[in-house]
Amino acid sequence: MADAEAGTLSAAAESPALAAGAAAEPPAAFAPAEKVYLEPDLSIRELRARLLSYGLSTIGLKSELRTRLEYALEHERSQHQSWDAEAKAWK
Repeated sequence: MADAEAGTLSAAAESPALAAGAAAEPPAAFAPAEKVYLEPDLSIRELRARLLSYGLSTIGLKSELRTRLEYALEHERSQHQSWDAEAKAWK
């Protein structure tokens, strides 16, 4: 019985060391988010038309419109896709 207790004590003494060693390793990296492709030569008229289709504001500079449209596309994508933890990719 003393041997069994000694075995549990040594295992208990080792588990914090294992936990500390596991915490020292960085977590597995997720796959980087794919940037939504937006044609670089879109005119302001085309940007505004696409923003209107999402119900977003069409006021601003061309760079602001592009940023707003990219955000809308990424937001739409996140609503319709789910993360596959095994494949570490979007379904």
